[in-house]
Amino acid sequence: DGEVGGSVSAAELDRVRTLPRKRTLAVGHHCPVATGCSWLDEHRIDNGDDFLAALHGIDAYAFGHIHQPFERTAERDAPALFGTPSTCFQFASGSTFAIDDAKPGYRWLQLADDGSVTTQVGRADFELTIDLTDRDKR
Repeated sequence: DGEVGGSVSAAELDRVRTLPRKRTLAVGHHCPVATGCSWLDEHRIDNGDDFLAALHGIDAYAFGHIHQPFERTAERDAPALFGTPSTCFQFASGSTFAIDDAKPGYRWLQLADDGSVTTQVGRADFELTIDLTDRDKR
């Protein structure tokens, strides 16, 4: 509570280590790695390396929090990583804090029997307008 970033407890890391190792998609809120967006990278899982080690052999980990698409292919025994856009406003990638003009979005994932993951980001067919002026006066 009161924290923007995430952390995975030792007990939860132990539980994650007991997940099936193949044909498994793990899903969480926070990102375990840097995404290249400096202000968001401060709010990732603070023990992300430990978390990725616990996910050793898992096919993929999908997460939100960053309000933008992100993909990293599986590396050695680390899972593929898939960040999803928000169903609300989007944060601009590679920036200091900024709102992107991209429409609300989502990511669908299809898990194949061979462990591969097919994924695509889609966007809503409506515009979202956000007025951030005078936000301190509200």
